[in-house]
Amino acid sequence: MDSHADPAVELLKILPELAVALYRAAPHEHAHAAPPGAAAVTPRQMEAVVQLATYGRQTMGELADGLDVSKAAASEMVERLVAKGLVRRDVSASDRRVVTVEVATDAQPHVGQAIDRWRGQLQAVLARFPGVEPTTLIAFLAALTDELKRGRSDA
Repeated sequence: MDSHADPAVELLKILPELAVALYRAAPHEHAHAAPPGAAAVTPRQMEAVVQLATYGRQTMGELADGLDVSKAAASEMVERLVAKGLVRRDVSASDRRVVTVEVATDAQPHVGQAIDRWRGQLQAVLARFPGVEPTTLIAFLAALTDELKRGRSDA
């Protein structure tokens, strides 16, 4: 990058390529990362699967909050993930209003492999930039994500 170039302009050049690379890195592009016979997974569905793999079993409300979507949208997403064999849904026997979701047993090794692969890729890139503080990078990316989400809802 030219030392006089505007960092925002340079980031704007990278973002579309990053979006495509992130999409292509999702398991729908890699048969070995998805359970056998699993249909294509959208980026939002993958976000739900990663959230469940990271935080474990969640209520439908917790999943919706974590994804910043309505309970209805989360329910629809879970329905599709259940059909793909990636997620398991359980209704509480004591309170039928409480629905929990988790990564399906058969999908756990495949989801774990995908997350491990991404972790390795992230660690390899971070190792190439020892002067960059990971917490600063994480804070930047979280703030950028929030700003992009706000911009999407303002449109």
